[in-house]
Amino acid sequence: MKLAMIAALLLLTPSALLAQAVTSTAANTQQARDSQEETGDPNRMVCRNEKTTGSRLGRQRICMTAQQWADQQRIDRQAVERSQAGRYKND
Repeated sequence: MKLAMIAALLLLTPSALLAQAVTSTAANTQQARDSQEETGDPNRMVCRNEKTTGSRLGRQRICMTAQQWADQQRIDRQAVERSQAGRYKND
């Protein structure tokens, strides 16, 4: 019984570490892309392919200036923070 548990643990550990590494790499790539877009001319056009909600294959190309992307990111972050702050109110 103990041997089976140890074997299962050894088999699952590499896949969990790999999943964590992939997630970490994807997050770092997104942060690098965002930081590159924030530097430079705020009026240059930046286009992104965004997934269409409710579709497995649908993507929509959205083009805005770097400043507009930064403003949209700030607005989205504020909305999430407001939503999370409201969750923990003690009324």
